[in-house]
Amino acid sequence: MAVYADGVSKPVRTLSKRIGTTTNNVAEYLALVYGLQEAALAGAQDVTVKTDSELLARQINGQYKVRDPHLKLFHDLAQHASQAFASVTVMHIPREQNTVADALAARAAAEGVRLATSL
Repeated sequence: MAVYADGVSKPVRTLSKRIGTTTNNVAEYLALVYGLQEAALAGAQDVTVKTDSELLARQINGQYKVRDPHLKLFHDLAQHASQAFASVTVMHIPREQNTVADALAARAAAEGVRLATSL
């Protein structure tokens, strides 16, 4: 669900949490909120989020309006969590570049919560 990397993209921590039955969009927003919370706990100041969700990236970056009331709540939570940092950049990446996060999501669906300090 979330992969934390140092400044040179070396994975240092992963987070995977089962959230039950929901939409992909809600799952993407929850991953963002959990990721931002973990980054804040780790003391990060500048955060780059790479997501394979084009909708999430465009909504967070203000290119798309958030019309769904459920997503609006998660959008607001993500915007609030972003205030803990000097900067937050959210960028869309192809799904092929997000295989570690996809594997964590599949594992969470199967096993439940998992927090690891290294891969």
